[in-house]
Amino acid sequence: EKITNTELAVKTKHWLERHSQALGQYNNSLAKYESGIFERNTLDDMRLAFELLVKDLLLNDKSLENNIAELGIKLKDANISVEIRSMCTHIIKYYTDFQNHHVKHNDKVSEKEMEYIIEITSVLMKFLIKAIK
Repeated sequence: EKITNTELAVKTKHWLERHSQALGQYNNSLAKYESGIFERNTLDDMRLAFELLVKDLLLNDKSLENNIAELGIKLKDANISVEIRSMCTHIIKYYTDFQNHHVKHNDKVSEKEMEYIIEITSVLMKFLIKAIK
């Protein structure tokens, strides 16, 4: 099954409808992945989609790394449990570390890792949209 047809991707696209820039980059990334373009560009687009969404949700223009603490505050304000807030912000920290170490400076990312990054990004995006309204 193509990743773009999975329930997760379909639902993520639905939740991104009000975030057109993020949706556009998300669709670009999925199209590249489906075309067999397993290069950094695919994950660059996915990260940009995530970063654009976070900027929209937080109404600022900070990088993803510089929005992690503010995301934690917004999740607290949304009555999200401390454990889930912590899990979410830690995952985003690892996510940005992975992107910085393995994507920005290296085109050799395995297909398995790409699929994981696409899926974890989708889960995070959907959760943040639903949690921060």
